[in-house]
Order: sequence, then C-alpha cells, then structure tokens
Amino acid sequence: MLERLNVRVPVLLLAARALAAFVACTCPLWAPPSASAQGIQLPAGAGVVNVLDFGAVGNGIADDTAALNAAFTAARANGSSAKFIYMPDGVYRVTSTVAFNESRTTLQGQSRAGTIIRLDANSPGYNTPDGQGGFVKKNVLSTRESGGFSANEFVTSIFDLTVEVSAGNPGAVAVNFHCNNQGSLRNVTARALDPNTGNIGLNIAGNDRGPGMIRGLVVEGFRLGIDAGGTEYSWVFENTTLRNQRQYGIFNFWNILTFRGLVSENTVPVLWNDLVTQNNFPWGLATIIDGSFTVPGGGPAPTAAILSRTSIYLRNVTSTGYPSLIEQTGVNQPFTAVAGEWTADRAFSIFSSQPAMLNLPVLDTPEVPWDAPATWASVTSFGAVANDNLDDSAAF
Repeated sequence: MLERLNVRVPVLLLAARALAAFVACTCPLWAPPSASAQGIQLPAGAGVVNVLDFGAVGNGIADDTAALNAAFTAARANGSSAKFIYMPDGVYRVTSTVAFNESRTTLQGQSRAGTIIRLDANSPGYNTPDGQGGFVKKNVLSTRESGGFSANEFVTSIFDLTVEVSAGNPGAVAVNFHCNNQGSLRNVTARALDPNTGNIGLNIAGNDRGPGMIRGLVVEGFRLGIDAGGTEYSWVFENTTLRNQRQYGIFNFWNILTFRGLVSENTVPVLWNDLVTQNNFPWGLATIIDGSFTVPGGGPAPTAAILSRTSIYLRNVTSTGYPSLIEQTGVNQPFTAVAGEWTADRAFSIFSSQPAMLNLPVLDTPEVPWDAPATWASVTSFGAVANDNLDDSAAF
C-alpha cells in the first residue's frame, strides 16, 4: 500500500518526472571502466593529456596547482571535440583552484584511493568571511571557473579520484561539477581532513546544471555534503555515502533529485528538501529508494532524518537514532522506516485498486571492463596518420 499525506502534486506526475530524469541522464557516451587492482592504466601513445607531462609531480610536497591547470589548458587546445585528461596515482598538492573551463572533457584518475588532489592547509582565499556568519565559497576542483555557465556543458565527466581539504579552509568546495545531458561523476570521494574545515563536498547548485549521473560518491565531512540548490535539469545518484556533515547531508532547493542506495552516518538531517513556488506550482522533488540513515552511537538526533517542505517519494528507507524518518511541512511523521513506499503527495491511479507504484527492481548501471594496456592496439602503429586526408583503410 502507498502511504500518503494529502498535500499537493499527483505522485504519478512526479514519478514520471523522476523517471524521465533517470532515463535522460543514465546514457553517457561511454561508461567508466571497472578497474583492475592497479587501477585505470593507459597504454603508451594513447593520445591523452597526462598531467605528469606538464610538470605535475604527485608526491604530496611539490605545489602541483600550476602544472594541473597547464594540463587542463593543453586539453582545451588539442583541437579535438573530446578531451581526455589522465591523472596517475599520487598526491597532488594544490593551493588554489584547478579547473577545466571546457565542455566535452573527461578527467580520469588511476584510482579513487590512489589519485588524490589535496588542498594545502590555510590556502589563500579559502578562509574569507562572507559577512553573514559563513565563508566565501572557493572551489578546489571545478569543471568551469570562467566564461559563465550554460546548458552546453555536454559530456563533462570526472572518474576515480579523491579531493581532500586540509585544515584552515572553511570556505572550500571540494568539487564544483557542471554537466548537461551526458555528464557523469563516478567513484569520487570528497574528504575534509579536519572536522571544522570545508564548506561543500559536491556542489551541483546553480541554474542550467544537469541532467547528470553521479555514482559511487562518498563525502566525508564539510558543512554540506551535497549542495543541489537551483532549478534544472535534475540529477540521478546511485550508491551515495555521506558521513559527518556539520549542517545537512544534502541541501535541495527546488531541484529534482533521485537517489538509489543512499547511506548516511550523521547526527544532522540527511536531507533538507526545500521548494520555490512559481506560477502557483511548488518546484522541487526528491526520490529516495533503498536508503539507510544512522546516527553514530545510536543518537538521539535532535531532528528527523529528512526535513521537507515539498514533494518527496520514499521506498525502502530506514533510520536509526532519529526521532522520526521525515518531518514534512513541519509535522513529524510517526515512523522511522518505510518498508514499502510513502509520498507526501496525493496518489492517483487510473485503476480501481489502491494507488501504488509498480515496485519494479532497479538494476545497477553496467560496468565496462578495462583491458590491460598490453592488449590494446593503436592504428598509428600500423601506418595511420590523422588529418592527412589520405586513405587509412589498410592501417585499420
């Protein structure tokens, strides 16, 4: 049975919007590979931009800020419509923002555990008061810092790396991510190395962002784990883990978010789901399927696990240590778990039976095997020459 609280928007309409978002953004041009024990490795002559070729050291001592930005600049200038940047395992110490500033760019780390971008302690510009009791936000890794944002950030992706924020950087945003239509962020960790440092783990707030697929995200620390404030165009999350945030795990302000496999270990609310009313329609929707929310030590936490003022759909979600699973428009709902499904909105059906979703199983996004570099072959090794206007059929 579909439990409900009679509020506003037909749940079937909302479910259709969430499904449309899921279909729209789970079809990237290529899926990230499943890595071997050595991580993602590329053969010689792969034609990618390797950050080591631009002076990056990755020893955790040298300042790699300029070298990383030089590699990103080279990727923009390579003349290809698709840019691929590779970061071998190492600790890349930075003291300011490193940014793509270009669409159709993939940043591929060798491995989540081994490829680390680490913001130095007390870096300039990350400790500036904003005059409202907080700190001015400044990005560490960003897909765009100049030229403004648009809805044309196609095929922008980040795979298999970690961004760490050292102490003394309360304004730091670990990852500022903007993509459209086919972008993806997978197997990325944002980690604050001090409990009082870091503003946002993953920032996807702002207009004209999405649809996008975010899978295997881990956020440890920060004021907000995920900031999703701003409309358009929806995000889908698979297998997300949030730990030890200071204010909220997720802040959603009139965006459309779908989570499957959401795990939170926090004393603060997992989600603050807020709305904007536009043309008499309340914008904002969160869907959570298969969620587990735990207060370390058993609690009790001071508030419900979810604070919501707009549309939300829950299926198979549990909480431990919170007084209730959800506080909807100021009212604590009298349960700490949803074994079936629950929505804050009135449910409609074209059938005479009790309105309910189909409860269909959701399969994991498939992984693409990553072959050993020794098994690769390059057409240039057999005589192919790019851009010479000559027939390369024999080389292929």
